[in-house]
Parts: sequence; C-alpha cells; structure tokens
Amino acid sequence: MKKILYYVSEHGLGHLTRSVALIRELQNDTKVMIRNSNESFLKKSLPSIPVFSGQTDQGPIISDNSVSIDWKRTHSSITDWYSNFSSNLEKELIFMKKSDPDLIISDISPIPLSAAKKLEIQSIALSNFTWLDIFSKLENFNLNILKESYQNSSFCIQLPLSTSMDIFKQKKQVGFVCKSLSEQKISVRKKLNIDESKFLIFVNLPKFYNVVLKNFENFQVISTGAKTTSKNTMFIEPWIEGQNLINASDLVITKCGYGMISECLTTGTPLKLIADDLHPEQSAMLKHLSNYGMMNRILDWKNGTLEVDFNDIQYFESYKNDNSNVKNIVQEFLK
Repeated sequence: MKKILYYVSEHGLGHLTRSVALIRELQNDTKVMIRNSNESFLKKSLPSIPVFSGQTDQGPIISDNSVSIDWKRTHSSITDWYSNFSSNLEKELIFMKKSDPDLIISDISPIPLSAAKKLEIQSIALSNFTWLDIFSKLENFNLNILKESYQNSSFCIQLPLSTSMDIFKQKKQVGFVCKSLSEQKISVRKKLNIDESKFLIFVNLPKFYNVVLKNFENFQVISTGAKTTSKNTMFIEPWIEGQNLINASDLVITKCGYGMISECLTTGTPLKLIADDLHPEQSAMLKHLSNYGMMNRILDWKNGTLEVDFNDIQYFESYKNDNSNVKNIVQEFLK
C-alpha cells in the first residue's frame, strides 16, 4: 500500500478540518501519516491515523480580537522562525527519510516541499493561500526562502476562496474540501435539547465579542464564548465535528475563516461574518464571496459589539463538496 505523509499547518483549525476531510477519503486506499502538533484534535477526528508531532511552519500572530493580524509581533516571530529554516529543514529531512513516503501533501508548510525535493519525492501543495501571500505584507522580510520552497512542489491543488497563488506553475482549481455530515440535524438538536421549531443561531466567536440580535423570534442561541442579548444563550465547547452543528443551525455568526465558511456553504447554512480587509486571506475570501453574490459581512465590529438583524439574512443553495475529486487527483500521483 502506498504511503502519504500529510503536513498540516499549525495556524488555525481550517487547515485541520479540511485535511481531516481529505484524509478520510484517502485512508481506505493508502497509508496516511500526519505531521502536526495538534494530536488531541487529530486523534479524535482520525483515531486510526498515526500522528507525528512537530512544527514545520509559523503563521502570523493574531490580535486579541481573534480576527486581525498583529503585524509587529508577526514580523518578529516570522523573522525568528525563518532564521532557523536551514536547521529545521535538516531535521525534517531526517524525519522524512525514516517515514519513507511515496507522496508528500502540504497544507501549506514550505519545509516539507523543500525536503521532498531534496529526497526526490513527489509533493502536492494544497490550500487556499500561501504564506508568501501573507508575509509579502511584512516590511524588510526576505521572501526568497518561501518562493524557492513553493516552487519545489510538484503540483498545487488550489481550493476555492483563494489568493492568487501565482507561485505555482502546475496547479488545478477544485471545489470545497470540507468534512461531510456524519450526524443528522434532528440528532444534533436532540443532544442540545433544542426543539425543531426553534430558530437556532450558532455564534462561533470568542468572549471578546457581544452580539446584538434584532427581530428574531422563537429562537435559541448557542455560543462558543461570545455574549449575546439573548438571556438564554447556551455556552458550549467547540465541537470536533462542527459541520454537524452548522448543519443543525439556521444561522451562523462567525469570523472569516475557510473552515467555517466552507462548511456553511456546503450545508446551505446562512452566515454572517466579520473580517479584516488588511488580512490577505480574509480579503481574498471576501472578494470571492462577493463574486458569488453573497453579501453576508458585518462591517461594524472592531469595538467588540456587532449587530445581526433577522431581516438581513441571506439564503442560498448549498454547494457540493469536492472531496472525492481531490482524492482522485492525489491518487494519480501515486500510480
């Protein structure tokens, strides 16, 4: 059986959730190994897949509002990380030799792509952005290491809502890669003790925020941290299988992240989101959503308070995920 070594960025759950979705497709036909430090999440999502802890990239430092990039702190952390790129690459070469994979997939760490090139192993970059797109906003930061690393990849699978990702010469655009439903809407609501007649609002924002709800009737709010104007707001821990909770909801209020947005679009769940135009990935996602005709952005939020009006909810037809097609593209590299 062919072996895939799958590298998942340390930056955010969006990388993890879409990686889990694709690995679930791949695991029946290939032996998959994962390289990432979030062993707890991965073990709960993929109990039969070996996870090897290790950091192979460094993302931006996010501000206290959990949306914006703290560019000053990011410059310091990124400069430190890439000053040790050569030594980190050597460590990864040793690990990769021991793992002996037939294919490397990276979302979207540069180190494994460089290591794979040195060991003459086929590699696929899979993402909706690159760190080159993000860190090009940093002043006096040398981008050459990133450019060379991404150019070392054999191929790129470009996800929707993406930045340009022009660094890749060989690439294919695909549909959404996100987790398929594993539980029915009625079952999820039963677990939460929420009646089918209730309009369920899922607020996926931290404690920094207060959500003002207007013109809602017969509704229930569940929140991962944010306060709301509803007295009976139910606070819950983040769900490992969050796509099921999204599907059981009638409205999702969230920050602009690939994982949440893709799962809303593929379940057909209306969403309202907050985003920072100075964040390159978020800016790209907003542009694409606008091209889809989706006007679901909350503009006034930076003071921590945001308003959501029932009359402003936008409904749309759901999009099918493209997991099986992406699986087929990957398997072509294993032949």
